[in-house]
Amino acid sequence: MVTTTTWPRSLFMLLSIAQIITLSSINPTNASDTSKPQRLTAKLIHRNSIFSPYYNPNATVWELNQEALNRSREHMRYYQYRMTALRENVGLLDSSDMTLGLITSDAGVIFLASMSIGQPPIPQLLIVDTGSQICGNTSGECSQGKCTFNITYFDGTSVLGNIASEQLLFETTDGGKIPVPIHVFGCANTISGPSNSQESGLLGLGLSRFSLIRQLGGKLSHCFGDIHDPKYEHNMLVFGEGAVLEGDVTPLDTSRRLYSVSMEGISVGDEKLNIDPSIFKSQTLGDGGVVIDTGSTFSVLAKGGYELLHEKVQSVLDPSLQRITYSQEPGLLCYKGQVDWELTGFPAVSFHLAQGADIVLDTSSMFRQMESDIFCMAIEPSNDEMSNLSIIGNLALQSYNVGYDIDGGKMYVQRIDCELLHS
Repeated sequence: MVTTTTWPRSLFMLLSIAQIITLSSINPTNASDTSKPQRLTAKLIHRNSIFSPYYNPNATVWELNQEALNRSREHMRYYQYRMTALRENVGLLDSSDMTLGLITSDAGVIFLASMSIGQPPIPQLLIVDTGSQICGNTSGECSQGKCTFNITYFDGTSVLGNIASEQLLFETTDGGKIPVPIHVFGCANTISGPSNSQESGLLGLGLSRFSLIRQLGGKLSHCFGDIHDPKYEHNMLVFGEGAVLEGDVTPLDTSRRLYSVSMEGISVGDEKLNIDPSIFKSQTLGDGGVVIDTGSTFSVLAKGGYELLHEKVQSVLDPSLQRITYSQEPGLLCYKGQVDWELTGFPAVSFHLAQGADIVLDTSSMFRQMESDIFCMAIEPSNDEMSNLSIIGNLALQSYNVGYDIDGGKMYVQRIDCELLHS
């Protein structure tokens, strides 16, 4: 049963809503087990997996990569817009006026979360994205105990609807179910704009005061395996005290409402590249820095770091492989051949984060097969509009569990098969 709720008008600028979105405060800990809280989990479904409504068994390698590049371009445009706004409106990030919307069209879909809502629970698919932020052009009003909202998202989609309360059903890793009351979520009744998505709505993982993560204790973890394998079924998202916070630890900065980390260098095999560490640091006016973004397929590096990595990869591959200019993406470093064959023995590439945490890229994370006989480095240079911002995308995060302790200011990285987290 859906019930309407009265909320102050200021709250509307702090919601992340499309058709079904954000949760409010609960206590997810299982009272019968004081030693270990239950894991509130949601299954993550990659866009191109057999479990996705977007799955196309006839899609070619070229088609899949064009979709992936288009989605990454959407996120790059989002960050360009965001960084430009930061430069031109210094200090506004702390205000509710300085908020930007999610990408609601299917161009922004990388992962979907499978969840159930309502009484009785009805299965839903929601867009998931740690890089997306809460919407800005938002308005709403409350009258006679009923509240409405009106949001314009980054891609131009407009959503109008009502604020309501309901119940969400979380899964647990032992196969159980935990019902959780939702005090605030958005029910859309009018959607206009470019959105043509097949999912029920958006699951906003932004960092505002009333975000899902904040209300569930400020902790979150996500794990996904080989995103090239359409049959992989162990990707997962975990909320609250049961989030998987294990492995190497590095500082997490959320002051820009982004998942920002400190990167201190890059190694190719045993050789640490001679990159000035200041290249990856956040600057006074908000420029630069490194963010984690599961919505981006490719990674993006500040030019000073990208150029040295580009040169090193060329020095390793040029003696034995044919470097080419790929007509579809002339800015990428590309070669003739297949990743699985030509790159046997290619050294691992490590992103060195502060306090000794590493994200290690093997060949399937470092390169992307673009066509049957062409592969490219899955890393691009940052541009002027992005203000030298670097992005660690989902290819680099394959086979990692990444945990976020927002209030503690820590991020955890652990290389693991996600299937092991279900036990």
